[in-house]
Amino acid sequence: MNDPNGQCVSNMSKATTKKEIVKIHGVDEYTARMQGINLNGGQSNALEFCQTLMGFPKLDELLEAFQKS
Repeated sequence: MNDPNGQCVSNMSKATTKKEIVKIHGVDEYTARMQGINLNGGQSNALEFCQTLMGFPKLDELLEAFQKS
């Protein structure tokens, strides 16, 4: 085997994943799955994760608020 891929690193497979135990209220299944995949990206995906799942403001909204203050 060459370099490990994300599935191997995360130990994700049908054999090791029995069921999802957490449902995020107000987040559709597709979005939750995509953000679950993005968790492997750590800091590089943190902004998108926080904006999508936690409702953090987009960067242009932050800039606009900063310019007004």
